[in-house]
Amino acid sequence: MGTSWYLESDLKPLTKKQVEVVRLLSEGNTADEVAYYHCRSLGTVRKHIQQAKQRTGAKTIAHLVKLAMQKGFIECRCGNDTK
Repeated sequence: MGTSWYLESDLKPLTKKQVEVVRLLSEGNTADEVAYYHCRSLGTVRKHIQQAKQRTGAKTIAHLVKLAMQKGFIECRCGNDTK
């Protein structure tokens, strides 16, 4: 898979940084935690989230994560492993 993904053919792809922020959010991190642990300002993280929501049409962070999972960009780590 490439470094970006599309929800619809007419939508802009997400940048690598937007994708990384969405992945970190999907793992349960808050925007504050993403900023702190990945040495970015909170404003930058919020900007990535807002731009990703605009590009995908997501209304909330949860919706953004759901869309990313549905498109197979990020994996669901829901504890359903059968080990």
